[in-house]
Amino acid sequence: MKLSKVVYVFVAFAFSVNAARADEDFISGWHTSPNNTVLRLRYQSVPFVSLADDIVHGGKHSLRISREIKVMPTRVQQAFIASSFKGKRVQFSGYARRKFTDGFAHIALKIGVVDDDVTYHCGFLKLTDETDWERFNFVIDVPNDAGVFLIQIGSEGKGVVWFDDFEFAVVSGDVEITDQPRRDGRRGLTVSPTQIGNAPRALNFEK
Repeated sequence: MKLSKVVYVFVAFAFSVNAARADEDFISGWHTSPNNTVLRLRYQSVPFVSLADDIVHGGKHSLRISREIKVMPTRVQQAFIASSFKGKRVQFSGYARRKFTDGFAHIALKIGVVDDDVTYHCGFLKLTDETDWERFNFVIDVPNDAGVFLIQIGSEGKGVVWFDDFEFAVVSGDVEITDQPRRDGRRGLTVSPTQIGNAPRALNFEK
């Protein structure tokens, strides 16, 4: 159910959000929608979202989204407070590998605005076909009214995608911008206030 223009107070500030669908915190900071339990009960399918140790870019684990049936989209997301990044240039980067027969995956970076039903769309990448590990990179100047960052990855259709070695950091003005935040006043972020962290967590998908 969509909650419009409802303000939640969270960590000394408030912002408007939409109610998130069922999710689970399978690794610190990351939440899935819908969760694996719902998918098993409804579609008798193997879990769509898991940590993989057989195919990794670095470290011991990657995040894998594997889909054998064409049902509702699968999303994994992480939200964290943006106040310390206001007015700064930040870079969100990482690696993805995929193998799709009939579908695609995506990576998106968004910002929710304090006390308003506004979202900045800061970067979007659609992943199709089959590739080995490829690096993605978003560089933006953070708006001064930024309230919450949302990193979202997801998959639709049939196929499998792996994500690994994400990084989120402030960079100097010498680093070239890749995207301009696009303001959308139609609705706020789709995230529950209880899922918002103080900083990015487990970006390398290690427990």
